[in-house]
Amino acid sequence: MGQRILSAVILAAGIFYGIAILTIAYRNKERLSAARGSVFLIALLEALVYFCASVGISDYLLNTLVAKKLRLTDDKTLPGTLVACGLTPGAVIAFSLLRSDTPVDLAMVVLCGAAAMLGSVTGARLVSRFDGALVKTVMKIALVVSLLVLIGKMILSAGRTGTAMGLVSWKLAVAVIICFASALLNMFGIPMKPTWTALFLILGLSPLATLTMVLVLGALCPLSGGAEVIRRGNYSQKLAVCAVTGGAVGAILGTVFAVSLPATLLNVILLAVMLLAIIAMFKR
Repeated sequence: MGQRILSAVILAAGIFYGIAILTIAYRNKERLSAARGSVFLIALLEALVYFCASVGISDYLLNTLVAKKLRLTDDKTLPGTLVACGLTPGAVIAFSLLRSDTPVDLAMVVLCGAAAMLGSVTGARLVSRFDGALVKTVMKIALVVSLLVLIGKMILSAGRTGTAMGLVSWKLAVAVIICFASALLNMFGIPMKPTWTALFLILGLSPLATLTMVLVLGALCPLSGGAEVIRRGNYSQKLAVCAVTGGAVGAILGTVFAVSLPATLLNVILLAVMLLAIIAMFKR
């Protein structure tokens, strides 16, 4: 019951943001029409972005490519655009996974979610006090080591995956601490989802429970800061509108696909997504 209530709250927040984005766009429809890009094409691309996001691929990375290639934003509006785009589709993904047949421990979701949101707020205040380049280098090394550990674990277990739906005792404490720290480090431009994927797989969660946790946490953080983005209006309205519409459709289709995958295949996909994220971090 608690899991269903949480899923409903997340979906309601996503719908609220979606309505706000569409209402603002309607009030500025002349500006929306004049903006670069075909609404139909962008909506199709957003459907693809959030279909891929449903199996753990970073929507921030994909939407950065869409925005840059189609020249829909400048560097100043890109961060706000990425947040605005993910508000509704991210909530749809989190809702769908929490409502799937695989239960996830509610205490774990709530505690890790609260830690991640607190880490985001704390990181925003501390970002100017640390050497961001050094922090990023340390995180890159940690992610590479985590990936090697996961591959080794998979080989030693003859391909068997974790089966846990929740974490208790010291494992839950470790997860809460790392969720806080990784969300804090996200303020330095370090992606959180690869870290969370490694964390939950190493601690023994099943691949689907891991995907659920990663994408629920990935929805909670933008939802907690989305009001400020919408208030400032520092985002691409056309891209955000297409994400609310096409992106939501892609999110629904993607989660149906994700929950139907065999555990071993989903585990391999998550490892591949981690590898792609690490390569992107080193290239950047």
